[in-house]
Amino acid sequence: MRRVPVEAFVAGVVRKYGALHVALNNAGIQIVKQLHEMTVEEWDDNIRVAAISPGTTDTPLLDSRRPPNITDEQWAAGKAQYGADNVDALRRMARPEEIAAAALAVASPEMSFVTGTSVVVDGGMLAGL
Repeated sequence: MRRVPVEAFVAGVVRKYGALHVALNNAGIQIVKQLHEMTVEEWDDNIRVAAISPGTTDTPLLDSRRPPNITDEQWAAGKAQYGADNVDALRRMARPEEIAAAALAVASPEMSFVTGTSVVVDGGMLAGL
């Protein structure tokens, strides 16, 4: 059975796509393919493999891209407008704690039958609602 340490997997993704955030945005198909391959490899050891696929999330990384001439109020309004225009169902960006809650839920014993899948936490963007 082939085992790929998480660090090696992430390093490979970064090598291939240039940065982890670029990979997460642009290489989802490859990541999901590897997710399925890893799931099959880990079945015998009773290890669950799942991914979280977040939508646009309001994080400090996003805030670090704020232009210097924009006030706090303008920046907040711009982010709210982006969420309203681009997140189909919920009309807002996710908060980091919402993505973390999904990860904790998938890792919990109550979700012990979840494996080999990606949990989409995108406010309805993928569904196009």
